[in-house]
Parts: sequence; C-alpha cells; structure tokens
Amino acid sequence: MNSIFDEYMKHNIMSKCEEFFFDYLAEAGLKDEYLTEEDREIVAKHIEFLMDMASEIHMEFKDDDEGAYDALVDKLVGTCVINKMNEVRLCRLLSERNDQDGDV
Repeated sequence: MNSIFDEYMKHNIMSKCEEFFFDYLAEAGLKDEYLTEEDREIVAKHIEFLMDMASEIHMEFKDDDEGAYDALVDKLVGTCVINKMNEVRLCRLLSERNDQDGDV
C-alpha cells in the first residue's frame, strides 16, 4: 500500500504532466484529444514505477549523493529513450496499418 505522501506525489506528477500534455496537444491543433481513465491508470502505474525506482536508488546510494544522482539520471534518460522508441514503433505500426487499409 502506498503512503499518503506517495499518493500526493503521484497525483501532483500526473496533474502537471497532463497540463503539459494537453498544452502540447492544443499547440498541435488536437484540442479534442484526451486521456481515458484506462490511459490514466497506465500512466499512474508508470509514475509508481519511477517513484519506486528513485526510492530504490536512494536506498542503494544513501551515503553517496553523487552516485545516487548519476544512477537516477542514467535510469531516467534510459526510460525516456525506451519510451520514445516505443512511440516511434507505434507510429510506424499505425502508418503501416493505414497504408494496408488504404487510408493514406
């Protein structure tokens, strides 16, 4: 079970990221796009994963702030790169699907 503080942090992270995401969509002319509740649950699980990862790194390097910082940055950059790879792959698959359906 997550602590109240963890839930507060997860909610804050989700709120700030949604605000940024919806601004990004509006700038791209996609104001009608939104996240479903299922989408939000998936994102919430990812936030929990990142928070747990940060806590584990903090505990592993509790006497070495520089090592903890380096490990955390390394993991976060790796996570962002993997997410971007998944995004590119998804876009490619959707494009291939549209090409097959003749919706180009």
